[in-house]
Amino acid sequence: METTDPIAALGSKSIADRAAGCRDLSSVGTVENISDIAALAGADKSPGVRLSAAAAVAHILSRCRVGDARKQLDDDQRDVFVAMFSRIDPALNAGVFPMIATLDRPRSLSIIAGGLRDPRGDLRLGAAVG
Repeated sequence: METTDPIAALGSKSIADRAAGCRDLSSVGTVENISDIAALAGADKSPGVRLSAAAAVAHILSRCRVGDARKQLDDDQRDVFVAMFSRIDPALNAGVFPMIATLDRPRSLSIIAGGLRDPRGDLRLGAAVG
């Protein structure tokens, strides 16, 4: 771990600390941490922190996709997260598409399909990754 308290690091004034907190939570974070991390993915001033936060959310959610682990999030909570993540402007952070994809909900596909049709190449690439 790079930080002693990854959640506290998310609120640091230091870009390096916030990014380190995201990397730590990517490995050890839980569903309970998603809202805090997602807030950075959509609003942090640093593009690097926004992308690190998106990756952390996607990694946490990827651990809840299949088998018994899927029971950690019911479909209603997944839909809440889809709605939350869909408010993140993909032009600000194309990493939102992998976040949405890991939720595996019907609306996830429609959002990603919309990104694949976007004329901006970086958004299409983010959607393709998702």
